[in-house]
Amino acid sequence: MKISVLGTGNMGKALVKQIAANIEGQVLWSSRNSEELEEIAKNFQLNQIMPVSNEEALHADIIIPAFPAAALLDWALANRELLKNKIVVDISNPFNDDFSGFTTAWGNLLPNIFSLYCQNPK
Repeated sequence: MKISVLGTGNMGKALVKQIAANIEGQVLWSSRNSEELEEIAKNFQLNQIMPVSNEEALHADIIIPAFPAAALLDWALANRELLKNKIVVDISNPFNDDFSGFTTAWGNLLPNIFSLYCQNPK
C-alpha cells in the first residue's frame, strides 16, 4: 500500500518523518517547491522518503494533504478524478488568516468536502 503526503510545512514534515520511520515501504512526498522538497528529504536521511511530483503523489492508496484548510476544497475539486477510490486523510485545521484562532467558515466547507469524497464513482 502506498502512502503520500502533500506539503512541506510543519505538519507535512512531521508526518513524513513518522510514516517513513514506521513503514516497510516508501512514503511519497510532494510539494509546490520541488527544490525545497529534495533538500528537506535529503536532510531527513531516511531512505523510505521518495520525493515525487504532486500528480505522482495522487497515485498512492492513502493521500494526506498537509496544507491549509482554505486550500482543501479547491485542491479536492481540481483532483476529483484522481481521488476516486482513494483514502484521503484530512489533517487540516481551519485557522484564520493570521493563525490567531479558528474561522467559522470551516462549517460551510465541511459538507462540500464530505459530499465530494462520498460521491459514488461513475
